[in-house]
Amino acid sequence: MFTLLNNRGACSQSLTCNQLHKRAEKIACLLLEKGRLNTGDHVALIYPPGVDLICSFYGCLYVGVVPVTIRPPHPPNLQATLPTVRMIVDVSKSGVIRSSAPVIKLLKSKEASNVVDIKSWPPTLDTDELPRKKLPGVYRAPTAELVAY
Repeated sequence: MFTLLNNRGACSQSLTCNQLHKRAEKIACLLLEKGRLNTGDHVALIYPPGVDLICSFYGCLYVGVVPVTIRPPHPPNLQATLPTVRMIVDVSKSGVIRSSAPVIKLLKSKEASNVVDIKSWPPTLDTDELPRKKLPGVYRAPTAELVAY
């Protein structure tokens, strides 16, 4: 069981191992179908700490791509936080960004365009966009040379 606690120590989100596996598997399928990624490619995961980040992280590992975890920019302080997000995406050479709809909307907003070049973001994949069917054989066994994180 994966359990996320809030600042008071109470459970705010939880997933069983099986639920985590199934969501990660669907994310892996999405990365292969829509992301058109190859083993070793980098994927920017722009999420706050939580279940979506964990599932996306494992989904990346399932297909042999390298997850690059990035804290989302702070909306009231885009001037200071968005350039850092952009720099990490660029330096990591991430081929795809995976995040939630509100964060993707923020990254492509008019306010963001005043801070960074929003037209050159890599393709984005929304958290809520998951394939309905499971592709057979999604998992790619890692090799000793493969970078995981």
